[in-house]
Amino acid sequence: MRFSVRHRIAHFLVFLSVLLASVSAPVARAEEKKDSYTEVEQGIERFGEIYKHLLLNYYREIPPDKIVSSGIEGMLEELDPYTQFFNERALKQLRIDTSGKFGGLGITLGIDTQTRTPEVISVIEGTPADSAGLVAGDRIAEIEGKTTVGKPLDEVVDQLRGDPGTVIRIAVRREGVPDLAPHAIVRAQIEVKSVPYAEEVQTGIAYVRMARTRFSEETGQEVEAALRRLKEKGLKGAILDLRGNPGGLLSQAREVADKFLEPGQLIVATKGRTLDQNQDYKAQGPTVLGKEVPLIVLVDRGSASASEIVAGAIQDADRGLILGTPTFGKGSVQTVVRVSDGAALKLTTALYYTPSGRSIHRQADEGYGFARSRANLTLDDRDIPVQALIDVISRAADREEARSALVKTFDISETQADVVLGSDLGRLAGLAPKQAGGDTTLGKRTLFKTAGGRSVYGGGGITPDVEVQPEKPPRLYEELERQRMFLGFASHYAAVHRETPRPFAADSAVIAEFRVFLADTTRGFTYKTTSQTNLDEVKKAFAEHHPSEAARVAMATLRVECLREFDKEFAEAEPMVRPAIERRIASRLWGSRAEIEAGFKWDVQFQEAIRILKEPTLYAEKMGLTRMAAGKGSSHEGGKPAKGTSTPKK
Repeated sequence: MRFSVRHRIAHFLVFLSVLLASVSAPVARAEEKKDSYTEVEQGIERFGEIYKHLLLNYYREIPPDKIVSSGIEGMLEELDPYTQFFNERALKQLRIDTSGKFGGLGITLGIDTQTRTPEVISVIEGTPADSAGLVAGDRIAEIEGKTTVGKPLDEVVDQLRGDPGTVIRIAVRREGVPDLAPHAIVRAQIEVKSVPYAEEVQTGIAYVRMARTRFSEETGQEVEAALRRLKEKGLKGAILDLRGNPGGLLSQAREVADKFLEPGQLIVATKGRTLDQNQDYKAQGPTVLGKEVPLIVLVDRGSASASEIVAGAIQDADRGLILGTPTFGKGSVQTVVRVSDGAALKLTTALYYTPSGRSIHRQADEGYGFARSRANLTLDDRDIPVQALIDVISRAADREEARSALVKTFDISETQADVVLGSDLGRLAGLAPKQAGGDTTLGKRTLFKTAGGRSVYGGGGITPDVEVQPEKPPRLYEELERQRMFLGFASHYAAVHRETPRPFAADSAVIAEFRVFLADTTRGFTYKTTSQTNLDEVKKAFAEHHPSEAARVAMATLRVECLREFDKEFAEAEPMVRPAIERRIASRLWGSRAEIEAGFKWDVQFQEAIRILKEPTLYAEKMGLTRMAAGKGSSHEGGKPAKGTSTPKK
């Protein structure tokens, strides 16, 4: 083993010498006291020396790869959270995210806390899982004849994924069906669509949904195909939904924006440390949906990166109206650099700027920056700093926002984000209430002008032209969602009610049935009101002092009051519980498209977009088109950008 360690050291020192040879000396200013190249050389030599002493002389043997991993994490500590090291497994997941393709069955999984088995959260239409008849709520009890009880989710996912054309054998348990259902499913190449839904939702109004998907390799083609098909219907307005979309490929953001802008209009510019990172990206055309069709883009705090590029380009060109809530503010460009042993470094190399010259990147002191911590949580073989996770979670207004922020910041899946939120770490961090007064960074931002002279702000995400705040979920609703009670009830309802009318409405009878479902202790729902928590503490204290009969009667009375408090909280949550039930039952019975359609009538941002598009004068007023037509927008109407639109500010 001593020889092996020395061999590794020799190999590492050779690597250091190659690294030194590849480092180009920065141009030193006259006032610099030290030569920068010398500092780099000395630093690498010092690192190699310490590495050697740790391997040879520490009192116990340390795996060399562990030292290197710790050293890498140490180097990244002071950098932004988007600069990350990916081992081979994590890099494979990154490739899946950017390509939108993988070999598998076409399902999203979670772990059911009651049975400790993988549970189907959703099924992608047209995939092997869909053809096999799997539905949301099914539990995978066996894989290749072996139980799945207690298996980690990432291990289950690895088993189910595989080369297209190969067979995987699973056994599924479904509520209302007494026996396990065996399935031999042939894996296929799964393509996760960036546009899972694109339809005419009202006469002349198209809805293109990219909510909670990603900008992957074929996003531009998907958007163009959807727009061309819908355009044939004679559109009077269109909605592009980017809510909860964490971004993805810069090239695809440009392609999507290109479908709405005129050739030659600036989409985005990038500015970095090296000349190759300084680029202007302009629309190439031809335009698919021109300015004759009013456009509204839906955004929220979950819209980030590529989503913000598209929204910013459309807003700055006065091509459409941005509606919703301020976006995340992730305006940096990451470049994936391959390193040895199949690993990679995702390195922040530039910031991007919208056509008006504004950076939408939210800086560290403006809400989402944090210092890294040496305490890490491992997800898919990636070590993520615990302090970073806590910081993101604690800044979120609710669980949905926390999940979305985790996905965007750390490039993890929604399932992994749910694992974090369901852990002791998630409970430790809590969910901090959103500060009153909306976006507190607005006063710190720089004012810019769109092509038509409208005011927009840089430095903290995209601020909507029309801000529509959705209702904040109450704590009870958050717990129902976290414990997947809506998914469980949908499976139960489908098993009990064989004939369900479509569209489905959660009336008072359905709500009553849901209450009975929650009260069934075998379902595993646990929730305590504030009063119940306090009462439990009192009971614990009294138990140690042999309470009197009067005290026991008083506690029984308080217990009744606690039940009434739960009833009150449920009544307050019911306006959100009802649509959640309708969406889940629609998903269980008729698939993901039905789930999307079931949510339309409850979606206040969607409904406001429809209202504005149906009133052309209101749309023109919100866009400032009447003012622009009076003279201030003449340069835009003539096809010339407003002053400062072609060159981003540094």
